[in-house]
Amino acid sequence: MPPAVPPVGAIGSRSGPAFENGPRMQVPYISPRDRAPLTEEGDTLRSSSGEVVRVVSGIPRFAESGYAGNYGIQWNRFATTQLDSHTKVPISADRLRRILGGSFDLAAGRLVLEAGAGAGRFSEILAQHAKEVRVTDLSTAIDANWRNNHRFPNVTFAQANIFDLPFPDESFDLAVCLGVLQSTPDPTRALRSLASKVKRGGHVAVDYYRLRLSYLSRIGLVLAHQLVRYCKPEDAFRAVTRLYEIFEPVHRRFARNWVSYLLLTRISPIVTYYHRKDFHLTEERLREWGYLDTHDSLADRYKFLLTMRGVRQACAECGLTPVRLAKGGNGIELLARRD
Repeated sequence: MPPAVPPVGAIGSRSGPAFENGPRMQVPYISPRDRAPLTEEGDTLRSSSGEVVRVVSGIPRFAESGYAGNYGIQWNRFATTQLDSHTKVPISADRLRRILGGSFDLAAGRLVLEAGAGAGRFSEILAQHAKEVRVTDLSTAIDANWRNNHRFPNVTFAQANIFDLPFPDESFDLAVCLGVLQSTPDPTRALRSLASKVKRGGHVAVDYYRLRLSYLSRIGLVLAHQLVRYCKPEDAFRAVTRLYEIFEPVHRRFARNWVSYLLLTRISPIVTYYHRKDFHLTEERLREWGYLDTHDSLADRYKFLLTMRGVRQACAECGLTPVRLAKGGNGIELLARRD
């Protein structure tokens, strides 16, 4: 059976603290539309041109969830599943360290932007190294991130669109965006937006799904994605739950055998990790992680698969020079320097 989850109506119901945008944060919020500075006025932020940004549960809301609504459902239900502080296994730290070139030096004492941060699995790692971390997400996943990471005084949270980030250009030393770009309407435009917020000589760390035959041959997953992706968030979550209930016992029974695992992945629409030797998690946590990633794989509105050549071309278009470009993780990992 899938792990228990809270009811649909519980999303975003917890209140946050009073909004703080004080001098302790070096990078200010600005209007993503007219680029004007924002000042606090009650439970809002206002620009000199009269634009008003709501502050709800202590979080500025620069955008609505839009196409990312499914992720709000997902990350509020699996708020702690992938946190190293929850699993006691450094899966997230190891992945982030690898993408950053083998250490956290690029984040240490720096100004860091994390876009599309979800429930904050990487936010909590960055917070332990960076001087300041500005965390954004388009969906109400930002509420889960706040619950997980508001204990860090150097982290702030905003619900914002990656294409209209509410920060001045060339403000950050490092921008991090993992597991996100392929699920936006335009991955190259999203990369360009990230790059614009980084100082000259600063770095951008992202990853992409890679175009490969092994994914395209997963007929069950590909077909299920087409059926689920346009559902309302609550309906999509229920559909994924039902699929997981049907197929997970079969995976648990047979997926530890490599041959049967390969056969299962061709017909099954779900994701499991029972075959992974490097995931040192209990069976309960393996089941929960698979449930989460099944939803992640099926409920995204957009899914772009890129090649290494395509990523290099995107870098050239965005004024970035690859420092590390490698196959791994979700597909392709990129650490690039802004020219």
